[in-house]
Parts: sequence; structure tokens; C-alpha cells
Amino acid sequence: MLRWLIFFATLTLFAGSCSRQEASRTSERSGKKIISLDFCADQYVLKMANHGDIIGLSPDADKIFSYMRDEAVQFPTVRSRAEDILLLEPDVVVRTYGGGPNATVFFERAGIEVIQIAYAGDLASVKQSILDTARNF
Repeated sequence: MLRWLIFFATLTLFAGSCSRQEASRTSERSGKKIISLDFCADQYVLKMANHGDIIGLSPDADKIFSYMRDEAVQFPTVRSRAEDILLLEPDVVVRTYGGGPNATVFFERAGIEVIQIAYAGDLASVKQSILDTARNF
């Protein structure tokens, strides 16, 4: 539990220091339609992506254990089933574990970019994962 608390606190600190201004992040649209497949990926998407690009978050995005739950309530949710995701025609799918072990290969074959967030077992890895993910937004 402490590891997850440290992870999300670090995510918030690094993501909050990104050069993109909050106002432009929430109002601009980059042209990419983004879906997040699990609540870990939701945290990254809600903190780093342009909110105008988000077309779906995981069903857990607004749950009590989701750090960004207050922001998540304004977005539709989508289950991590292939059919549900393909119907929304996303350009990008962001995931840690959502969609199962073959999700990355499946979505890439369907022509959808996948941002696979790496597992981070220590603070240095957490920082690197946050920086790597931020480069995709």
C-alpha cells in the first residue's frame, strides 16, 4: 500500500511540474482520441493528456481508490473489452494491465497506438515511467 501511495504522490509531483499549462491541457485538443484501460492508466491520462482528447476511462476511474477521481467524473467510462474499445475508434490506448496480456498486440494490429505504462518497483523506476509516459502526450 505504501508503495502505491509513493507512486501516486510521485506521479502527481512530476506530472504537476510538466511545462504544459493547466488551462491549455483542459481546453486544447491534439486530435488524438484517447482511452484508458485501467485505473492506474487513468491517473496518467487524467494528469498528462489534453482533456479534450479523452474519450473513455476505465470503470474504476472515479472510485474511492482512484487519486484523480474528482476529475474523472466528467468522462465516460469504457470496459477493457476489445469490442467496446474498437467501437469508439480510439487513436491511442493507454494501459498498465487493462485488457489482458495480449491487449497491446491486439490493439496495435488494429492500427491503434498503445502506450504501455511500465511496472515500477522503486522510486527511480517510477520517475522513469512517468517521464517516458509524459513524452507520449
